[in-house]
Amino acid sequence: MLPLLLIALSLSLVQADKLILSQIVFRHGARGSMERPTTKEAEEHFFRGTGQLTDEGIEQAYNLGKELRLRTQDLIDMRMIPNQFEFESSPSDRCIQTAQAVGMGLFNNTKSGLSRVVPVHSIPVKDNWFLFPNFCDSMTRELGEELGMAGEYNYYQVLKYKFEKLCKVSRYWEDPSHCRKIEAYTFENDAKLAVPDWLDEDAQNEGKKLRSEALHYISGSGKYKNSMYIQQRIGLLLDKILNRINDTAEAYASGNNYKKLYAYSTHDIMIMPLADAIGLNIFYDELPTFVGALLIELWEIDEEFKVKFFYRRDSGSFLPITRNVGICGNQEICNISDVVDCCSDYRHPEPWKLCGTSGFDSSSRGISVILALCIAVIGCLY
Repeated sequence: MLPLLLIALSLSLVQADKLILSQIVFRHGARGSMERPTTKEAEEHFFRGTGQLTDEGIEQAYNLGKELRLRTQDLIDMRMIPNQFEFESSPSDRCIQTAQAVGMGLFNNTKSGLSRVVPVHSIPVKDNWFLFPNFCDSMTRELGEELGMAGEYNYYQVLKYKFEKLCKVSRYWEDPSHCRKIEAYTFENDAKLAVPDWLDEDAQNEGKKLRSEALHYISGSGKYKNSMYIQQRIGLLLDKILNRINDTAEAYASGNNYKKLYAYSTHDIMIMPLADAIGLNIFYDELPTFVGALLIELWEIDEEFKVKFFYRRDSGSFLPITRNVGICGNQEICNISDVVDCCSDYRHPEPWKLCGTSGFDSSSRGISVILALCIAVIGCLY
């Protein structure tokens, strides 16, 4: 009897692995194209207007919340206690709505069956270097010069010029009228609406690769990897993620209170360079799917702090990808020091200062107007 008691006592002293913090970065759900629909049928299908979240997008976000619930139900109170978590979003309507829908899927309904609506924090476009893609004049000039552009030009014109150059050397999108509708055709085909006969699977795949390459070009990621551009784009987001891992570990070790979940609702142009910064190459020649999500977890394992990475596409479960994250050195579980001390070439607490001034330059202050024009033509930013 004594050996059994000793075994039971020893097992009771073994500390189970404990999840301490979850941070999730996700793209908004499915939306209407930033281009005008090409048919009356498409116009009726995307009835909310250009760029707006669709019913499918809302469902995608809700299902993401349900999957997140499976990973956090032992971490946070599912009755929704606001001081346990924080939802932060780009000021874009579709990102804010996606964040709210994720929260609805994450938390329990009220006693009367209503979905609980999470508080979502955001700041205006012109001041948002955290979750919205802002740009600097210096970056605009460098990209334009690289493309051989002359005279005065804004970021919209640089982006449009790059995309047109890619279309000209493509097989299916060389026709300018096709190139201008590439996103509209893609979204309409994905929604199983009528599209031109020439738009077969090969044309669709080429169109997606063109959009992916244009997006990598303007974000400084993929084959266009540029540490300065990545700093401008996601330096603050990366800095916050890493600091929150470090601060949470310190608070936990000291027995202090801390937030246990951070959710970041953003755009594909932010997720791609973020993945590049940590050495994750899953978006080298493709875009993040709608509600594609990168999950970063802080654990206590054998009295040591460890970090795990997961990725989820537009459906299904979170898949472990820690071994694919470059900063983790091919380990199944990442040492916290490898994470919080990483990425000095990419993180930056004040990325606007990389524009060459102490604050925002004229390009970044006016970028919301430029972006509105830009994505209406090429539709590849979001």
